[in-house]
Amino acid sequence: MKLRTTIATLAAGLAVFGLAACGKKEGARPAASSEGAAPAAVPAKNPYAQAALTDEKMTKFIDSMKEEKNPLEFVFKQGGGMRSTMDMKAKEVEFNAYARKYGFKDYTEYIDTWGRIMVGQMQEGAAEMFKSVAEMNRKQIAEAEAKLKEPGLTAEQKQTYTEQIETANKSLADMAKTNENSLNEADLALVKKYGPQLKEAQMAARKGR
Repeated sequence: MKLRTTIATLAAGLAVFGLAACGKKEGARPAASSEGAAPAAVPAKNPYAQAALTDEKMTKFIDSMKEEKNPLEFVFKQGGGMRSTMDMKAKEVEFNAYARKYGFKDYTEYIDTWGRIMVGQMQEGAAEMFKSVAEMNRKQIAEAEAKLKEPGLTAEQKQTYTEQIETANKSLADMAKTNENSLNEADLALVKKYGPQLKEAQMAARKGR
């Protein structure tokens, strides 16, 4: 589904910056392999599986959105895409200063917070759509099963109804699977809790830029 693709793309982009940040920590040294070469860093399958948001982070992030100029805003602009880690490092001092102004450890923590909020808002917005699609599929299955019980059906009709049931069941199974890039329940609850304040801040930011 489009939502899953969007979330996966966002997660992959944020993982790039997260890995870059890990690599630049003072004193950090990759463990050598048996052949003497440093093993490649492998990002977690779901960067949002563990809770990271807090009430403090949410309120400080909302405060940051009131700034006229957010130097990290380009990261999430629609169609703008992600800049390279080289570009990010070149402005690292500026980005970290902005993040720390609002109580974040550094810009990677600020970006992670923003990313979690965006993912949570996308999931929340799609919840009703998923519910509607699921109901439609269940109704289609019930109708097709009822048709299959009718006498005098041709082989072609039976095949048609059977395929309808299989397609609808597959759709339900796909929706039932946990999205591999979905936001954990604790963080999602905080995104919902601060939903009105986030929307108000986001609308004010769009009007002022």
